[in-house]
Amino acid sequence: MMEVMGERGTAGRAGAPRARVGRPRATPRTDDGRSAKAQILDAAAELFTTRGYAATSTREIAERAGIRQASLYYHVSAKPQLLLELLDASVRPTLEGLDDLLARPDAPAALYALATRDVQTLLTAPHNLAVLYLTPELADPEFASLHEARGRLRAAYVDLARRIGGPGGADFRGAACLQLVELAIELRQRGEVPPDAPHDIALACLRVVEAHPHDIARVSGTAR
Repeated sequence: MMEVMGERGTAGRAGAPRARVGRPRATPRTDDGRSAKAQILDAAAELFTTRGYAATSTREIAERAGIRQASLYYHVSAKPQLLLELLDASVRPTLEGLDDLLARPDAPAALYALATRDVQTLLTAPHNLAVLYLTPELADPEFASLHEARGRLRAAYVDLARRIGGPGGADFRGAACLQLVELAIELRQRGEVPPDAPHDIALACLRVVEAHPHDIARVSGTAR
């Protein structure tokens, strides 16, 4: 989450063996038990993150997935749908249960839980899909649902920043939390993710929103 163009997976396994291209599949199953749709998403995630979205064609995705290009369109309507599904899956786990989390009376603990979950989501996707948030094509209207989801997440950080540190500068402090969380994207890209990254980034968020030192110590101790 840095305040980037898209906001923030079903993803693939880097280095997975290339499947053989064969006849279009009548049934959406692959030799390793995954559905054809899952294998297509795997291939798209790997190619998008290594070559770039614009530089990747649907033909290349189909070849990487081991199917014919015509068969790919049985499962997806177009290349943008693949990018939307991949990035939507990278933010959805953080949004699940968000309303219940925001309803907690303990705002510092809620912020810690949200930031921790958010960082873990970014770090555990099989591919570092969040690097695709800077893809220029995300400005297109067809990605509106992704921006809506991202807006919900940003609003949650701002709401918790307001509850913890007061209304003054809450928008800025909430956005700063998002920036801190999305630091995980860069750390992962460089291969420099500390073992306690979710915990440390969540505590940094509490400091940014001006939580009382007593609350920071309490939440940290409880988490440990």
